[in-house]
Amino acid sequence: MIKFFRSKKSPDKASNPGESPSDLPNTDPRPRHYTFGHLVIPQISMRDPMTFFAALRMDTRNFLQYLCDVNDDITKKEKDPFFIAPDDIEVRPTSIQPFPCVLLKLPEPKFPVEVHFVAVVLKVAPGMASEAHLQQGEKPPIRIFTLEKALPDQAESETVLGEWHDEAHLNHGPGPAPVADDFLHRVAALMVSE
Repeated sequence: MIKFFRSKKSPDKASNPGESPSDLPNTDPRPRHYTFGHLVIPQISMRDPMTFFAALRMDTRNFLQYLCDVNDDITKKEKDPFFIAPDDIEVRPTSIQPFPCVLLKLPEPKFPVEVHFVAVVLKVAPGMASEAHLQQGEKPPIRIFTLEKALPDQAESETVLGEWHDEAHLNHGPGPAPVADDFLHRVAALMVSE
């Protein structure tokens, strides 16, 4: 029986089972990739925006390891050979004037709705988040944008621009090419228009 399954394998198949779409039984998103971009980053950044920003700027590697551990814990029952490690994620502190922003680049999406980038924008201008404001228990407002791989039937673009607002996922329509600066320009345009 093992011989039967081996004979069905493609000779050009990737050696890492998490890297090739042919390794998975269908084209659903990989659970760990999907959960990291659509659940872990949005929920942790919404829970405590100031700590999220500070940790990514001051202790990037350890905080990314924490995010990966949370992701693994959430998806531990999934039969997903794909894992995300801190070295797989690029972090780029930037700003969408005048607001601080952190851009996270995830491993390349293989399936629809997996995320290329997540941009978390802290809607407090530098120096405006006073200690008194934070001591009152108020969370500074944030916006969380995603650039996702489009579904095959969305022929007008290879990506979709999404946003997490509270617990709801908003679809802003076709996105730009999966290039960091193009994505940030679209995010900036959305923030200006609203």
